[in-house]
Amino acid sequence: MDVKMLYEIEKNGIIATIKEYSTENFIKSYCNKLKELEYPKDQEMIKTLITKLLTWYDEGSIDEALQCDYEPSRRRHIYTYKVLSALVKELNHDYEKPKKRKIKKKDNRNSFDNPILMELLEV
Repeated sequence: MDVKMLYEIEKNGIIATIKEYSTENFIKSYCNKLKELEYPKDQEMIKTLITKLLTWYDEGSIDEALQCDYEPSRRRHIYTYKVLSALVKELNHDYEKPKKRKIKKKDNRNSFDNPILMELLEV
């Protein structure tokens, strides 16, 4: 399958899967923009957005999505990741996988233990 056909067939599924999962405004924005673009006319912008989405997955979102309890959702994310990877390859883009984000664990202290916050809330 050539890149144009792959893009046209899979674009809406990629967008729906990611937008359903992500709460990140930038990621949703990339999806919205991707929906407007046509291959090959917008090839460079498509390449940029596909790379940003793949980077988002590689920085840790794929691991988070795969921890979902709902099996069909996990399968959709795996498929979406594979399609994004295939598109990057077909677009002849040298994609270097980024390091995963280090997610800080939340401090379990009650926020009311913070004197500044208590003062602001007048508790």
